[in-house]
Amino acid sequence: MIKINNLSKEFHEQGTSNELLAVDHVDFIIQDGSFCALVGESGSGKSTLAQLMCGLLVPSSGEVLFEGKIFPSAGASKSRYCALKYS
Repeated sequence: MIKINNLSKEFHEQGTSNELLAVDHVDFIIQDGSFCALVGESGSGKSTLAQLMCGLLVPSSGEVLFEGKIFPSAGASKSRYCALKYS
């Protein structure tokens, strides 16, 4: 199971105070054996959310739980397992 709790990601433009909120306080659960599709307009944060879920980006706030444990602290091998199991 993957559980997303209040997940947000902001990107900061270097040398400025500009911020881009790519993912804004997202919550959902994907149960084992279920099928999930993430659909949205171009630039809506789908890829950023997927990268957060697989541990390729660090969230600005919130957490990703994978099998009940905070992720991505599990490491790269779990990232590969997550990608295979949920792709």
